[in-house]
Amino acid sequence: MFTTSPDEQQDILVYHARPYDNAHLQGGFLGNLDRHAYTQSFIWNSDGFPVFGTPGDN
Repeated sequence: MFTTSPDEQQDILVYHARPYDNAHLQGGFLGNLDRHAYTQSFIWNSDGFPVFGTPGDN
């Protein structure tokens, strides 16, 4: 999901992910619902594409 900061000065990506690789677990990624919500602010490049950077940088 995309949103903005309360002052509308930053664009923010809201997503869910796991803080670890669990592909080895039975059921793989879909069998483990242990996901956490994260937010990541981002900027736009001169071509109009989002630049997300590395998760956790912001």
